[in-house]
Amino acid sequence: MSGGLLITHIAGLVQVRPVAPGIVAGADMAHLPVINHAWILVKDGRIHSFGSMDTCPDSTGHECIDASGRWVMPTFVDSHTQLVFP
Repeated sequence: MSGGLLITHIAGLVQVRPVAPGIVAGADMAHLPVINHAWILVKDGRIHSFGSMDTCPDSTGHECIDASGRWVMPTFVDSHTQLVFP
Protein backbone atom coordinates (compact mmCIF):
# COMPACT_ATOMS: atom_id res chain seq x y z
CA MET A 1 0.00 0.00 0.00
CA SER A 2 1.22 3.46 -0.75
CA GLY A 3 0.08 6.98 -1.38
CA GLY A 4 -2.64 7.33 1.25
CA LEU A 5 -3.34 9.19 4.46
CA LEU A 6 -2.65 6.98 7.47
CA ILE A 7 -4.06 8.17 10.80
CA THR A 8 -2.64 6.21 13.72
CA HIS A 9 -2.96 5.90 17.50
CA ILE A 10 -6.62 6.97 17.42
CA ALA A 11 -8.10 6.78 20.93
CA GLY A 12 -11.48 5.73 19.49
CA LEU A 13 -12.47 5.15 15.87
CA VAL A 14 -16.24 5.61 15.83
CA GLN A 15 -18.99 4.16 13.61
CA VAL A 16 -16.88 1.99 11.33
CA ARG A 17 -18.17 -1.44 10.36
CA PRO A 18 -16.48 -4.23 8.37
CA VAL A 19 -19.51 -4.40 6.05
CA ALA A 20 -21.61 -1.37 5.14
CA PRO A 21 -25.01 -1.95 6.76
CA GLY A 22 -26.99 0.32 4.45
CA ILE A 23 -29.45 2.45 6.37
CA VAL A 24 -29.21 2.12 10.15
CA ALA A 25 -32.54 2.86 11.83
CA GLY A 26 -34.69 2.01 14.83
CA ALA A 27 -33.18 -0.18 17.55
CA ASP A 28 -29.98 -0.64 15.49
CA MET A 29 -29.18 3.03 16.16
CA ALA A 30 -28.54 2.14 19.83
CA HIS A 31 -25.34 0.32 18.78
CA LEU A 32 -22.37 2.62 18.15
CA PRO A 33 -19.32 0.59 17.12
CA VAL A 34 -15.97 1.88 18.41
CA ILE A 35 -12.46 0.51 17.83
CA ASN A 36 -10.13 1.60 20.63
CA HIS A 37 -6.45 2.37 19.87
CA ALA A 38 -7.04 2.29 16.13
CA TRP A 39 -5.74 3.35 12.74
CA ILE A 40 -7.46 4.27 9.47
CA LEU A 41 -6.07 4.49 5.93
CA VAL A 42 -7.70 6.84 3.41
CA LYS A 43 -6.89 6.58 -0.30
CA ASP A 44 -8.35 8.74 -3.07
CA GLY A 45 -10.75 10.35 -0.58
CA ARG A 46 -12.27 7.02 0.55
CA ILE A 47 -11.75 4.79 3.54
CA HIS A 48 -9.45 2.03 2.31
CA SER A 49 -8.92 0.03 5.51
CA PHE A 50 -8.94 0.34 9.29
CA GLY A 51 -8.36 -1.66 12.44
CA SER A 52 -6.73 -1.78 15.84
CA MET A 53 -3.10 -0.66 16.14
CA ASP A 54 -1.87 -4.24 16.44
CA THR A 55 -2.79 -4.65 12.74
CA CYS A 56 -1.51 -1.25 11.52
CA PRO A 57 0.20 -1.31 8.11
CA ASP A 58 3.71 0.04 7.51
CA SER A 59 3.63 3.83 7.24
CA THR A 60 6.19 3.97 4.41
CA GLY A 61 4.85 5.99 1.48
CA HIS A 62 1.86 7.39 3.37
CA GLU A 63 1.19 10.83 4.76
CA CYS A 64 0.86 10.11 8.48
CA ILE A 65 -1.05 11.80 11.28
CA ASP A 66 -0.61 10.74 14.91
CA ALA A 67 -4.04 11.16 16.52
CA SER A 68 -2.96 10.13 20.02
CA GLY A 69 -5.68 10.93 22.55
CA ARG A 70 -8.18 11.95 19.88
CA TRP A 71 -11.38 10.38 18.56
CA VAL A 72 -12.11 10.06 14.84
CA MET A 73 -15.63 9.83 13.36
CA PRO A 74 -15.08 9.29 9.61
CA THR A 75 -18.64 8.25 8.80
CA PHE A 76 -20.55 10.76 10.90
CA VAL A 77 -22.87 13.00 8.89
CA ASP A 78 -24.87 15.69 10.63
CA SER A 79 -27.94 15.92 8.42
CA HIS A 80 -28.62 19.40 9.72
CA THR A 81 -25.60 20.67 7.80
CA GLN A 82 -26.81 19.22 4.50
CA LEU A 83 -28.63 21.41 2.00
CA VAL A 84 -32.12 19.94 2.25
CA PHE A 85 -34.29 22.67 0.82
CA PRO A 86 -33.03 24.39 -2.33
